[in-house]
Amino acid sequence: MVSTAHPDLRPIAYLVGGLKLLALVTTDIFTELVGIQMLLMSALDPLLRGEKMAQEQLAALYRRVQTTKAARAQELLAKRNLKKEK
Repeated sequence: MVSTAHPDLRPIAYLVGGLKLLALVTTDIFTELVGIQMLLMSALDPLLRGEKMAQEQLAALYRRVQTTKAARAQELLAKRNLKKEK
């Protein structure tokens, strides 16, 4: 049988297995979506008011999102799990 998984994911699939791989990929995708949301929420408001962002401001925003998105995604997932338990 030929694997249709992305070439970069094949080694992970062999090591981790089906459901765990799906959870890992799903968490990664969720983390990236949280990062996109953080970026949009931080950048769109000033832009919609007609303000311009300097290149340095945008670079600082990218760095801040990159360093905080994983923690924020974990916080959101923890909140969801608490709600499910109630």
